[in-house]
Amino acid sequence: LLWAGVWALGMWWTDRSRRAWGLLAGLLWGEMMLTRIDMFFVWGVPLLLLVWLWTRGETRRRDGWYFLPLFLLTLHSFAHAWWQSRPYFLNTFGLGLNLLRRFAIVPVAALFLLVLLAVLFRRYPRRALAAHWMRWQRPAVIVAMAVILLLAAYAWFVRPYGQAGVRVWNNWFAAEQVTVADRENLQRLGWYLSPLGVWLGVMGSCWLLWRWQRGRRLEMGATLFVGLFFSLLYLWRLQNNPILIYGLRRYVPAVMPFAILAGAGLLAWLPARRQKWARVGGIALVLLWLGGLAWGARGLVRQVDARGLVAQLDAAANELPAASVLLFNDPAPVGLGDFMGMPLQFLHQRYAFTLHDVAQLARGDLAARLQGAIRGWQAEGYAVYWVGDPAWLTEQGVSFSPAADITLRAGTLEGSRDHRPRQILAREWALTLYEIEP
Repeated sequence: LLWAGVWALGMWWTDRSRRAWGLLAGLLWGEMMLTRIDMFFVWGVPLLLLVWLWTRGETRRRDGWYFLPLFLLTLHSFAHAWWQSRPYFLNTFGLGLNLLRRFAIVPVAALFLLVLLAVLFRRYPRRALAAHWMRWQRPAVIVAMAVILLLAAYAWFVRPYGQAGVRVWNNWFAAEQVTVADRENLQRLGWYLSPLGVWLGVMGSCWLLWRWQRGRRLEMGATLFVGLFFSLLYLWRLQNNPILIYGLRRYVPAVMPFAILAGAGLLAWLPARRQKWARVGGIALVLLWLGGLAWGARGLVRQVDARGLVAQLDAAANELPAASVLLFNDPAPVGLGDFMGMPLQFLHQRYAFTLHDVAQLARGDLAARLQGAIRGWQAEGYAVYWVGDPAWLTEQGVSFSPAADITLRAGTLEGSRDHRPRQILAREWALTLYEIEP
């Protein structure tokens, strides 16, 4: 959605009378807002376009084919975030608001720059502005390229060995404290792209900047804006659990595609040079990069986590009566009651509930209400099973008998935080079921 939207935006901008391209671009980025809550930042591109058109007096009703669906779908995504995923929404944007309070100069400077651009576009003829830009564009781009190279060198060679960029995060999901080493983010990006791939991405982004100042195509400018913004944001601070799958999802939408695109563009440009060293060097870099990716993927390409677990769970469900209710006594914030209970309920129609803290049943009449629910299920013909430690049943004087011991086994990739995952771990989950007697 993100990169297809960039492409469609470029196609529409070359001829804004092509309404279908504008509609497609607006829909693509609008739908993207519904899939990734952190993508609201890309609104910087449409806002700059809107300021440009308005200050030049070039806004037309046909432009609504792009801006209107994008705006309406963004409102839809905000409504969904507020009424259906409010905790996640507030957690994500609460962090953003906190950063804005700490670094208030950033939004103030951005607003000032936007107003300044609007005034310049409004007051000065386009030819005069173009002349000034032509005079200063090369020095400005060279400075930007130097900043990118310096930041990359700092993030790779200096930041990982300092004390800044390390924090402790209370992970309620796994009931543990997690050390987040944001200082190593760029090096860890090399886990997925290879170190050579990271540096090709850095050099390629500089090459894209240089190409953009010569051609100034909108899609290339939007690509640079999106890629550089999200790279700076998430390589500075991951904003997530650094474990493999959670850390990787921050990079997948924008950071990794941008690095691959920039690196591939640079490698495609080198062999087209007349110099023999450029052609040979470009081909050698391609082979080294692909070889590094293949070497890093060895043993993982064919790995399927939890292979065979579905069949084992099917067999376990078949051992239970069709009319059954399972009560998981599972104190983990997210544990077996959640991982196994959901497929048992939604795939096999065995109702499953998780009791995360049975001690809380002592409050008020909760224990009596639970026992009443159990009796009600049994009266309707359901077999009720207690999964886990039956101490609470004994304390309450509830009669029960051992019903089954179910063991599930599967191999999964290790969930490491401080090194690239390599090992396949043999996992085992044991479920002890007790049938509650009527």
